[in-house]
Amino acid sequence: MTKATIADVAKYCGVSTATVSMVLTNKGRISATTRERVLEAVKELGYVYNQAAANLRHKRSNLVGLVTPDITNPFFLR
Repeated sequence: MTKATIADVAKYCGVSTATVSMVLTNKGRISATTRERVLEAVKELGYVYNQAAANLRHKRSNLVGLVTPDITNPFFLR
């Protein structure tokens, strides 16, 4: 069985992929009935939002890197 995509959810609900995206990110003005219908479809189809794909699309990850010269030094462990 293949994974459900945002397009599958949109087709199942009879809405656009943009509408499904706005429901999932909780942005935009979407009616309560449409929101409920999309969220129910997400549950039924087993759609899972892929945060890694969203990070690639937006070209950001919201992660901070840390470089230390020596991880065995107790100063850097705290």
